[in-house]
Amino acid sequence: MHQRLVLLGLALTANAHFVLQIPTSLGYNDGLETTGPCDTFDPTDRSQGVTEWSVQGDSVGLLSTHPSVTWEINVALLSDTSNWRPLVQSFGQKGVGEVCFTKVPGFEAWVGKDAVLQLIQHAPDGKLYQCAAIKFVAGGPDSVPNDCTNSPGVSYDPIVAAPGPSSPTSSSAGGGHSQSITSSSTSGPAPTDTSPDTSSEPSATGSSPGASMTSDLSSTGTHSGHTHPSGTAEGSTVAGGDSTVTGSATASQPPVFTAGASSLARGAASVFALGVLAAGLLL
Repeated sequence: MHQRLVLLGLALTANAHFVLQIPTSLGYNDGLETTGPCDTFDPTDRSQGVTEWSVQGDSVGLLSTHPSVTWEINVALLSDTSNWRPLVQSFGQKGVGEVCFTKVPGFEAWVGKDAVLQLIQHAPDGKLYQCAAIKFVAGGPDSVPNDCTNSPGVSYDPIVAAPGPSSPTSSSAGGGHSQSITSSSTSGPAPTDTSPDTSSEPSATGSSPGASMTSDLSSTGTHSGHTHPSGTAEGSTVAGGDSTVTGSATASQPPVFTAGASSLARGAASVFALGVLAAGLLL
């Protein structure tokens, strides 16, 4: 029995790439997640719900199965989904399991506007895409949802705001207002490329020991006004420094399947957690 559970967890790790859980994804098609800009889903779709995004900082929660990746977090106005802008500079992340990025800023110049959030994971098997419908609202930073946590061994580089649309030379996220984000990085915002790419990407190098960000997960709340999937996960803080991960996900092409974002994210996270728990019991 234990062996079957372990194999089930390993199978999920091999087939899945990453599943966006917070905010609610437009949808998830594992076999075609390399299709930009939003997997195989229409970026203008609002049927999965719209998440209010605080321009002073909000949270991104996801399940990742690659041990070392680089992230882009971009945004486009609903009225112009061909023009993607980086919300933050690209950054590295290590570790597998639940991942929670906190205090991801927005553009103050876009308060009240409907937009589309885009996550791009640079993984060993190419660039992977997921999107969510959002609307920028004033205020924040928003409280971290109870179900936005980091698995043991997960760490990521400091999150640094990219220049906003109304302040091209500013390091803030728009409107000339400085964001509450600490970073030692001096690199400029990464260029945004939403074209499909199935070529192999180099793994993220991460930051030097001690430079990884400790995520602010001390505050809790229900993330009012948000349409997050239900479900909770064991709380955990981000491990300082680079983490060592044994084993890695394979880059085999999985069978194509499509499902609604909320139900699939919950199911993928549950099965992954079950597999990891079973592996621990077996060892």
